[in-house]
Amino acid sequence: MLTGRVAACAAMLSCAAMGGGVALAAGGDPPNPIPAFAPENQAATADVLSWCAVPPRSTFAVTRTIRGSAPDGGREVTEIGHGGMYRVSRCDDNGALRFARVMAPIRVPGGGTEVVPVEDIKVQPDGTEVSLAALYGSPDDPRWVERWEASAERILDGVLPVTSVERRVG
Repeated sequence: MLTGRVAACAAMLSCAAMGGGVALAAGGDPPNPIPAFAPENQAATADVLSWCAVPPRSTFAVTRTIRGSAPDGGREVTEIGHGGMYRVSRCDDNGALRFARVMAPIRVPGGGTEVVPVEDIKVQPDGTEVSLAALYGSPDDPRWVERWEASAERILDGVLPVTSVERRVG
C-alpha cells in the first residue's frame, strides 16, 4: 500500500528485509480511531489550502478536513482518510508548511491495532520537501515482535492527534 512512496525506512523499524509493509487488519479496514466530526468542523479544500499549504501529494483519499491552531503556534490542518488514516500538517502563521505527518493503524503483536506514524514530510531550509516513510513488519514475525516491543512506546509517542475541535478556527 505505501511501498511505492517510500523514500527511506527508519532504522529502528523492520523494513523490506524483515517482510516489511503496513500490516492492516485481516478482512478489511482496521477499526477507525477517528471520532465522527460534524460538518461545521470541516473545511472545503480551497479554504484549507488558503489556511495551510498542505502537501499536494497524499497516500490516501481525503474524506474530511479540520483546520485549527497548532498547539505550538501557527496553523494546523488534519485531513482524514478511510480506514483510520489521517495526516496532520502544521504551518507557520502565514500558511507556509513546516511539516506534516501521516498516521495509520497497523496490526501489532497481541492481536490489536495501534495508530502509528507512517510518513513524515519535512521542509528543509531551502524549501525542499523531504518525505520519510516507515514500514512496519508483521506481528507474526518474531524478529519484528522483538523490535516492536523495544520501540513501541517511542513510536506511539510520535503519533499526532487529530486537530482539536477546541482549537478549531473559522
